[in-house]
Amino acid sequence: TLLRKCLDPPPADNVADALEYLVSIDVCRQVIVSRKRRIVLTEHGKLISALPFTVEEAEAITYGARRGMLHEALVLVAIKTLTPKPVVNAFGAGDSNHLNLSRYFPQVDIKDPQSQAVAHFAAYLFWYVNWGNIRRTAMMEHFENCSNGFNNFSSQFFGDDSDGSSYDFNVGSWTLEMDKVHSDWCRDHFINPSSVKQISQYVALAMNTLYFPELSPEWLKCQDLEPVWNSDKRFDVDMYDIFSSIYGMNGREMPYTLVGLQQKALSRRKIQDRRYACIHFLNGSCSFGDDCRNAHSFDAARPPCRFQDRCTNSSCLYSHSNDSDRNAAEPIVAPICGKFNGGPLMWYRQHASSLLLLDQGCGFQQSLDSLRISLAISLKLPATTLHTNVYLQRYSRMIDRVAVNFPRASSNASAEDNEHFLRGFFMSVAAYFRSNVLNNDFEVGIALRGKEFSRWNALSSAQNAGFCLHWSDEFDCAIFPRYRPHQSDDDEMHIEDAQFYVFRLKRNVHKKQSKMIRLRDEARFGVELEMSTSAFLSPQMIANELKASGIRIKVPKTWDE
Repeated sequence: TLLRKCLDPPPADNVADALEYLVSIDVCRQVIVSRKRRIVLTEHGKLISALPFTVEEAEAITYGARRGMLHEALVLVAIKTLTPKPVVNAFGAGDSNHLNLSRYFPQVDIKDPQSQAVAHFAAYLFWYVNWGNIRRTAMMEHFENCSNGFNNFSSQFFGDDSDGSSYDFNVGSWTLEMDKVHSDWCRDHFINPSSVKQISQYVALAMNTLYFPELSPEWLKCQDLEPVWNSDKRFDVDMYDIFSSIYGMNGREMPYTLVGLQQKALSRRKIQDRRYACIHFLNGSCSFGDDCRNAHSFDAARPPCRFQDRCTNSSCLYSHSNDSDRNAAEPIVAPICGKFNGGPLMWYRQHASSLLLLDQGCGFQQSLDSLRISLAISLKLPATTLHTNVYLQRYSRMIDRVAVNFPRASSNASAEDNEHFLRGFFMSVAAYFRSNVLNNDFEVGIALRGKEFSRWNALSSAQNAGFCLHWSDEFDCAIFPRYRPHQSDDDEMHIEDAQFYVFRLKRNVHKKQSKMIRLRDEARFGVELEMSTSAFLSPQMIANELKASGIRIKVPKTWDE
């Protein structure tokens, strides 16, 4: 009805074909209301419409997610959607483009778009890990300088900006200085700076969407909470062996798995483009043969039954709403248990002796006391000043867990203010844990209401401070006796769909062992390089390339082209 009112409405046949396609992929279903046929969104359709991608792109993501490869599918779809691509592409320079792609995926087939996508995928992982470590270090340094009152300092990433009006001192912003450093770094590694930034933004937006309580699909339980390239251990990524650096023993097979994932997702769409299976063919009575507009296949989607779940024919060949919903929602791989055995209560009980609780005066500590859970420390202080608190510094060797429930900047703070507050909290906890020389697993437990995790970009804020999501579970206030969360103005807080998230701080960087050869004192070795390359590839850049592959050389001043 709405489309018919347009100044230039689309042809009715096109609209009908589009609706048939949406029904065939379980995004919509037909229902009969007052003897009239209506098209309504399924639960799967609500998720597809909320993701920042087209229907076919979102379907490719869910196809990968149901097979336990959500994070890989998200990046691949973002790469195919956005322009430019991560690896620099020189117009008309085929050999140069092949060289740039092969830096990240040596087996790349320049004529195969899916193989090229794997090379771009590898370049994105290289950027995410290496540039992420550089930026995270600069953000932490800037945060600590500002929070400690060092006003007379200048940062390569933030300049002289030391805005003290924000809880996180705006460490999450991309300043002009940071953009310049980022562009220089990307140029040295043949990466498009705008492309990788866009991909990371798309992925963050999609993940925030998936964590909305009303959209959270069943197959989300079958994914690791964090991608492999953002695990709780920092590592170096070898530019010439990216997949083995990240995926370990599975690294050699991963490029081919990614190509297969793309092929199967595309072939699935092609099958669906033929719409429904021919019912007459299924009965063995179709007279149209190859000219039939429907698919002659037993694997094709069945057209919907007009009676839906009220159908009484046990041998009905048509599709019913319950069947389609189940096929779209059920994962193919087994669920991954991303929870703590015993939930938040057991986490508090097990780690009480080394846990710091930021009490907000709502009776949570008294509730734990009644459960005979004795905490190491419970303090009421600003959540963004842990690392500067002199009293806490004396106990830094015994604290490896920090917890806070329903934090907020103020009772009437905006989502943006709370996002800055949450980022400042994670930064402060990370700085506090850095003063602890023990090699423990440092964790932060935080309870948030419903949509706050997505609206406040909690996952991104934690990642910027060097944390990764370890597990999450439902937070039921009724488990804790006489616990009634309040706003800062003593008004009781309405708790709905509360979740408890535990983030783990990444461990120190694990350097690869150097490859060394014992030489005689009089031995002298030289490297002669004969190549045809662009003028901007300097001797120092060549030395850096060799260094990445384990060959360390010193560039003499007399060395030139």
